[in-house]
Amino acid sequence: MWILIDKPRENCGIAVSFDPVTTYEINLHQQHRGQDMAGLAAWDSNGITVLRYAGLVDTFKPRGIVSILGKSEKPSIGHVRYRTSGNLVLHEAHPHYTRSEAEYSYGTHIVTLGATVASVHNGEIANCKELSRELGESGIRFKTHCDSELFPVLYEKEGKGFKAVETIIRRIPAAYTTAILDDSGVWVLRDPLGMRPGWIGKDKKGRTVVASEDTAIREIGGEPEKEISPGSAIFIPNDPKAAYEQQQVTEGRPAGCIFELQYLLKPGSTFHGRLAQAVREECGRELHRAFRFSKKDVDYVTFIPHSPLDAARTYSEASKIPFAEIFYKMNDRRAFMMPTMMEREASIKSNLYINPEYKGRLRGKRVVIMEDSHVRGVNATVALKQLDDEGVRWYGLVLYTSMIGGVVNGEMRGCHYGVAMPPSDDFAAAKWGRDTEKIRLHTGPKEHPVDFLGFMPHDRMIKVAGISACTYCMGGEKPEKILQIAPVRSH
Repeated sequence: MWILIDKPRENCGIAVSFDPVTTYEINLHQQHRGQDMAGLAAWDSNGITVLRYAGLVDTFKPRGIVSILGKSEKPSIGHVRYRTSGNLVLHEAHPHYTRSEAEYSYGTHIVTLGATVASVHNGEIANCKELSRELGESGIRFKTHCDSELFPVLYEKEGKGFKAVETIIRRIPAAYTTAILDDSGVWVLRDPLGMRPGWIGKDKKGRTVVASEDTAIREIGGEPEKEISPGSAIFIPNDPKAAYEQQQVTEGRPAGCIFELQYLLKPGSTFHGRLAQAVREECGRELHRAFRFSKKDVDYVTFIPHSPLDAARTYSEASKIPFAEIFYKMNDRRAFMMPTMMEREASIKSNLYINPEYKGRLRGKRVVIMEDSHVRGVNATVALKQLDDEGVRWYGLVLYTSMIGGVVNGEMRGCHYGVAMPPSDDFAAAKWGRDTEKIRLHTGPKEHPVDFLGFMPHDRMIKVAGISACTYCMGGEKPEKILQIAPVRSH
């Protein structure tokens, strides 16, 4: 009997370095990409040791990491993950692995010894069902219900090395940046569409490092060198002094996830050559061209922390409306990453507050709120309720992402490629038939719904992003349809 792997939808961050503490530090600087579970794996002559644990990265301290994984120079991989459904299940955490000599579960963390192959993955395997069925029918049994386990399993089944990674890239069109660790070193693969980010560089000792975002490499004192090319495989040998090798397996047409630029990335991160902060700044200017409020109409421009900050500032500059940081958050927890509506609402209500500077100063005022997107409407509704309680007379919500979800061209839209927005999600657009007026009437307090709701027009959003982007969740083409893969020579 074969086992079908489910596909938990997740946004994650991956890390590779030559010592576990550096990998841990990269995880810390990519905490915004996953806030429920973290993990690391390191190789030595006894095999691969894997550590997976619940909570934020710093739930474990460096001393504990060293106790379990050691501190000598050796290849290691890391991961941060958030769950998007059900209870937290530690066995679903990364790194995933094949075979092992022993495993010890301590409730809050799991330590596995003597694994043969381990891997970490950011994305979601588009053809997971087909591959898992095929492997299951060949006799393979999976340890988890996570699509990411396919990477170490397929790598080992195909005989490891370049032959195996070539098979993986050719057989899995999207979506992944993944790192696979074995006794020879680390392979890093990026899908032919380049849907998820991936950077390679050097740490402050000159050793090779990999991270989902270039900012993480800078934040550990290193230097990013380049984005990993879509459709390529990079091999990092066990020797920290050895140079890495890049091999282009396929040529494809990049279709990077636009949600990375709009929301997921740190402002200083670069994706397909575009700096996220620059894109968001231009979004603010473009939104003003689309929705021309002025200081005659509105008293303040504000934003819901944190991603829309740069767009709100440039909208303010273009419109001459005063910028006001009306809201603040206690911490960087992202309600978007909570698996249920109840948890999202609880998260934002306990984290979003009116800045004391504006308490008592908003009665009778008119406020434009900048937001990155309107997925389920949770953040906006909580923010609007707080403004209504302060006596704000009029509020408008402008979004620099076009409408997400609902039926377009006969297909229920959502993400199949690694962001927690499946087509079955509780999208505001799906609930109200992608009708802006109906969505407006159901956004905010019942007694005072938002007075104006404006989505960035789809064509303007693509123009501002400046990349060949996947916008399937918003009504664009399915990226596999535009993928054209052709073999090229290794170099």
